[in-house]
Formats: sequence, C-alpha cells, structure tokens
Amino acid sequence: EEKTSFDTLFGNVDSSQLLIEVHNDSASLEASSTLEDVGGYYNAINQTLHLRSNDDNWENVLLHEYTHYRIDQFSEKQNLPLSRLPLWFQEGVSELLGNTESYGIDLESVETLDFHVLDSNNTFHQTSNENYDPYIQSFLAVESLVNDHGMKIIPELMLSDTINEFYQKLEAVTRKNLAEFQETFIRD
Repeated sequence: EEKTSFDTLFGNVDSSQLLIEVHNDSASLEASSTLEDVGGYYNAINQTLHLRSNDDNWENVLLHEYTHYRIDQFSEKQNLPLSRLPLWFQEGVSELLGNTESYGIDLESVETLDFHVLDSNNTFHQTSNENYDPYIQSFLAVESLVNDHGMKIIPELMLSDTINEFYQKLEAVTRKNLAEFQETFIRD
C-alpha cells in the first residue's frame, strides 16, 4: 500500500532481493542483531528487514525499516556512499515515513543535542537514555524540514556527496546556520 509513495520519493527500485524476517519474540530478534533492546532493524549487508511478530506497532516498525532499505537503494542507485548522510537524518526520515506523529510528544520537554553528535551510528545510540531519545530529535527535525519545504527536501538533501555537503545544503535550504536551525526547529 505504501510502495507507490516510496517510489515517488526515492524512485523505483527492484525489491526482489529484499527479505523480511519476522521473529517470534524479542530474544530471537536481539540474537540476530548486534543491538540490545531493538524493536526492528535493517541489515544492509544481506538486505533483510527484521521485526517482531508480537509487536503492536509492527506496521510502523516495518515502514521504518523499509525506509532504511529505500535510503540504501537510493544511495546505491545514485552511486553515493550511505556514510554521506548523518544518521539523525536517516532515522528522522525513517521515523517520519514509519508514520510517527508529533502528536503526543511533549515539545516543551524535548531536549536537543548538537546534530553532529548524532551523525554516526555509535554516538547516535550512545546518547539514548531515560531523559533523551535521539529518535525524537531526529523525527522532529525532519518533520520540520518537510513542513517547511515539502517531501522533495528529502531526496534533495540525500543527493549530497558528503556529510559536509549535506550540512551546507541544509543551511542553504533553511537559510539558517546549523546552530540556529537546532535552536528553532522544535518551535517552528
């Protein structure tokens, strides 16, 4: 049902190589991953999506992980390395397309970190604790960009060759330096 909107955003891809593995429980899912307390994941090496069958939000998890797959396919089709995109942007797009909504997020209490801390996989996941969720900051930042510039902003930013170019494009589009964007995107 969602493939057409993904094709519009990312271009058509042959998804015949994609495999979706549904795990019976969290233990099975975590055993297949290097992550702890994971709700689902995409393995780019063998193009597999992994999720739990007993998750009430399995459809959202599927769309979130499918978005990672489509970002990966877009990058491959454009002959661009995936490492050129900050992880916060990839996760924010995946949260947005996974049908996360800002309704219910207490915007007054959302803490933010410097986006550069959220650029890589290691630092992104290390920031998560009971007081801070990097997925929320990532989602709200991408949602703000889409609200202001439409969905076309996603592939425009994804065509960056490097993380530095990504940030240059982000600053050009928002007409704000990164610090200003970080300070205002939740309010906006």
